Amino acid sequence: MSIQEELIDIRRKIHMYPEIAFDTKRTDELITGYLKKLGITILEEVSYPGVVGIIKGRSEERVIAIRADTDALPIREENDVSCRSRIDGAMHGCGHDIHIACLLGAAKILSESREELPGSVKLVFQPAEEVLSGAARLIEKGVMEHPHVDAFIGAHVWPDLKSGTILVNKGSAFCAVNNFNITVKGRGAHGAMPHKAVDPIFIGNRIADSLYALTGRKTDALDTAVLSICSFNSGSRNNIIPDDAVLKGTIRAEDIETINSISLLVKDISEKTASAFGAVADVEFIEFTPPVINDIDMAQAMIITGGKVLGSGNVFAGDKPSVVSEDFALYSNMVPSVFFRLGCGFKDKKTNAPLHSSVFMPDESCIIHGASVFARFAYDYLKGAIH
Repeated sequence: MSIQEELIDIRRKIHMYPEIAFDTKRTDELITGYLKKLGITILEEVSYPGVVGIIKGRSEERVIAIRADTDALPIREENDVSCRSRIDGAMHGCGHDIHIACLLGAAKILSESREELPGSVKLVFQPAEEVLSGAARLIEKGVMEHPHVDAFIGAHVWPDLKSGTILVNKGSAFCAVNNFNITVKGRGAHGAMPHKAVDPIFIGNRIADSLYALTGRKTDALDTAVLSICSFNSGSRNNIIPDDAVLKGTIRAEDIETINSISLLVKDISEKTASAFGAVADVEFIEFTPPVINDIDMAQAMIITGGKVLGSGNVFAGDKPSVVSEDFALYSNMVPSVFFRLGCGFKDKKTNAPLHSSVFMPDESCIIHGASVFARFAYDYLKGAIH
């Protein structure tokens, strides 16, 4: 079996049994077993949930870390394929199974040349990226130390790019995020007598309309900023006006100043709109994550490395960040880092299903490309070719 066939087989096994957030025991066991077969040391003190391995070279003078996220999404898969999820209500709809396979492939490639490595490689298999908590947990447990990490790299599959290509941003790569919950507390009544109620559904709609006007009206149209309300829950009966309503949403922006400004407006508008109609709005912000900022030199080096592995015509320099957020940002805030987009689209399709779709399906040929780029970059970094 070729390494590409082996990695595809691993990816399919992971895809069939997706696990959510920090509950990644089965996935961790598969990763651990594979790494141990390669003779790679598991750093037990920072593993489980998640797995951190280390390939020790001739010294620890330089240490580079490579990250793959391991958690799945709470959605039901609709693909009719042999490796379809066996877990109802869970799916690797964001390609994290691909990321795991890429990093395992890089581990195999690098482990075969460990005696030539003048430094060490940390292999970071991180849970709970989808809930933006995994990176913080691993950092708290000491993933950046023992030995100290000097540089970090990672990637995310991207269906808008064809397999065999990558995109690298110099500077801002992924946006900051601030998620919010708004609870509108009104007063219920019979649906036939709305004048006796303080209707939280009506008030919630007024709040939503006002919040959607923020981007483009209270922010510079040239700034990258998005606000979306993705959940609105209230009531349970046809003829009962409920006591409360809950709106859940997300704010994305390229820089911290913009996201903080929008967040303050969300709170102010929600509270004042509710108050104007005799209700109360409690606003809670959760899962704030800063933007992913690529080190300029690391990004340029990744463009060069990608060209060596894939051909220069298959490497693209990004000119604007993605509005998707990534808790890889916590690593990139600590050490020089680069996070790139790995093409996973099928070349014979005009469009590919998007991330977080119940029919998301990547071209698995991207796995060997990701593994090769990871391994080559790490090797070049440790050899001193990248500064």
